[in-house]
Amino acid sequence: MKALPQASQLWDLFTLDPLKGILYWRKDATSLCRGHSRRGLPAGFLTNQRRYLYCEIDGTAYSVAGLIWKWLGNGDVPPGMQLDHRDRNSTNNQPWNLRLLTPSGNSLNRKTRSDNTSGIAGISINVDRRRGRCVPRYAVKHRGKRVLSTIDFEKAKAVKARLMAEDPYG
Repeated sequence: MKALPQASQLWDLFTLDPLKGILYWRKDATSLCRGHSRRGLPAGFLTNQRRYLYCEIDGTAYSVAGLIWKWLGNGDVPPGMQLDHRDRNSTNNQPWNLRLLTPSGNSLNRKTRSDNTSGIAGISINVDRRRGRCVPRYAVKHRGKRVLSTIDFEKAKAVKARLMAEDPYG
């Protein structure tokens, strides 16, 4: 991730509405930025590819979420970390909705796949049809490896095993 402008520059350029998660231009900045950079207007433009808000400063496009993160005094996003939107809405940049995560942690914050049989990420339910029986079999995976596989297992225990695999320290 590219280095963000200094917090003092951000405080000079923007005001933040923390309830809406919107940066507003503090003053006209047409010499710094393209697009709508007039005092009082929301800063940022929506990209088509990833549906994130970006804002251009001195010819460089920055994520509005990153600018808000730094504007709040949190500093730059450390290498190997990503900003995550808790509610998975990439345009909701309210401070409570932003958090730092590793890429693998960020990848867990997504909707359940359509082919998921249990409704919970990492847990699949397979029916054992041998000998005419229908017995649920829960398989729990974490980081591509099978953590637990059992027959006649309760779903609640499978969920607990999955959560323990994600955070072994509880």
